[in-house]
Amino acid sequence: MKTVFAISTAVLTAVAAVAEPPVQFEPPIRLLSEGLPLNQQEKLLYPSPVLCDIDGDGQAELVVGDLWGKLHVYPPAGKRGELTWGKGTILKAQGKDLVIPNW
Repeated sequence: MKTVFAISTAVLTAVAAVAEPPVQFEPPIRLLSEGLPLNQQEKLLYPSPVLCDIDGDGQAELVVGDLWGKLHVYPPAGKRGELTWGKGTILKAQGKDLVIPNW
């Protein structure tokens, strides 16, 4: 077991040494819905955002899941490609809130 760890550490060190350029991320951007911070009104627990074209119109909506399993969908509100969102609604299936349990 110690040998495997030593080899893994050596491989990771070698890969890090040749990786150019180092990975750099853009600064974070606060997501807004109707001009307010996204989670200011909803009070979601552990929000997890993803961009997804829910309605098939070729434009991605912002879909945010939370700890309780509900999916909030925010339509794009600005020009194509801008990260501005309209009023969020809970995704529904057969007329009821779609809930995806975490547990």
